[in-house]
Amino acid sequence: MIATVASAAVQYSHTINTLKYADRAKEIKTHVRRNTGTVDTHITEYQRVIDNLQVHICTHHVPKNVCGGLFYATHCSLGVWLCR
Repeated sequence: MIATVASAAVQYSHTINTLKYADRAKEIKTHVRRNTGTVDTHITEYQRVIDNLQVHICTHHVPKNVCGGLFYATHCSLGVWLCR
């Protein structure tokens, strides 16, 4: 990291803050690790997330225009609402 500092007295606070930031930044370490998951593992995880989100949408976010306001929506599956 390159820190630019000024020798002028009016820039003292900026210089101190820059030096403190540079000191903190030099302590940052990165740790590399191998991604050991397989494609099937990722697909299974994504499918679980999608299923949970669909259940959440179906139970909490019934569109107001479903069934024309005359009935109520009881179930949705992949965006298809059943009106009763």
